[in-house]
Amino acid sequence: MIKFTLKLLLPLLLVISNSAFAGLITTDLTKDTYITYQGYDWTWASPVNTSIYKGTDPTHNEYVTNVFEDPSFHAGWMFIEGSELKELFLQLTLADFQRNGEIVQSVAYWNSDFVHVDISDFESGSKSGVKSAKESLVENYETFYVRASLPETAQVPEPTTLFIFAAGLVGFALRKRNAK
Repeated sequence: MIKFTLKLLLPLLLVISNSAFAGLITTDLTKDTYITYQGYDWTWASPVNTSIYKGTDPTHNEYVTNVFEDPSFHAGWMFIEGSELKELFLQLTLADFQRNGEIVQSVAYWNSDFVHVDISDFESGSKSGVKSAKESLVENYETFYVRASLPETAQVPEPTTLFIFAAGLVGFALRKRNAK
C-alpha cells in the first residue's frame, strides 16, 4: 500500500512544483549580485527603468505587469544619475559585470516579474540610474543602483555555539574520568 501511495504522490508533487511562481526577493542582496568598484557596490537592477511595465514578454509572449522597486527597497542602495553614471561607464565594461562567465545582476531583488538583463542594451549605451517619470511608458534602459561598500566583517561564533562546544568538551572529560 505504501509503494502504491508513493507512486501516486511523487507525480502529484512534481506537477505541483512545476506550477510554483517566483516572486520578489526581499532579503538583502548576496555578494554575487553586485560588484565593488572604487569603494562602492554597483548592482545591475533591471532591464527597464519604469515602475510598471506593461507589454509583451518575448520569452513567454504574454501580457506582463512588472513592479520595479526603488533602491530604498533594500537598505543602503540609492540612485546614481547623469554625469556620475556616464563617468562610471567610461571606466567599466560588460566584462566588469561578469564572473565565471555569468552576468552579475540583481534583477530578482528589485522586479516582481523580470529575472534577466539585456546585454545588448548595455553594449549600446542604454543605461540609467533612475526610473522614468512616465509610469506607463516602457523605456529601453538598463538600471543600475549603488551603495557605499560595506566593510568586511569577521565571522564571530554565536555564544550558543561556543556553549555547545564547551559542553561537549566537559562531557568528554567527565566520560573519560568516569571510565577510570
